[in-house]
Amino acid sequence: MTQDDERFLKQLRATFKLEAEEHLAGMTAQVLQLEREQGPDEAARVVETLFREAHSLKGAARSVNLAEIERVCQVLERVLSALKRGELSLGARFFDAMSATMDGLARMLAHQVGDGPAFDAALPASLAQSLSALMAPTAAGVAMAGAQAMPSPGAREPAA
Repeated sequence: MTQDDERFLKQLRATFKLEAEEHLAGMTAQVLQLEREQGPDEAARVVETLFREAHSLKGAARSVNLAEIERVCQVLERVLSALKRGELSLGARFFDAMSATMDGLARMLAHQVGDGPAFDAALPASLAQSLSALMAPTAAGVAMAGAQAMPSPGAREPAA
């Protein structure tokens, strides 16, 4: 990479940092809003906004060659799409994964475009696996899937 290319990439990443921080703040706010009790229409709107923020962050990360952030956002998009289709329900497991994902993305961003400390190299794969696990059918879920439709984004899992 030439010095001009490196300088240009550095400028892009500085712009990306500001944009990424905004997307991450928006995503975190949407997750917190989703945790509050609300009707299915409002939950669907929040999920759609959260999906758009994740999609925008994924594209921005791709533009500055941050494949790890892009990968996590891509899996996050799949989870949110499944939620929009009513294939997932909101509950502790979902919110734990979302919280870990927001925290992990913040750490990755802080390191890759800022002065943040290094993160464990396994973090992106761990986040992607945690998110993917939300879509993995459980034995009970497989049995129930044939008997009834999955709950909508406004539905909640019973408290554990």
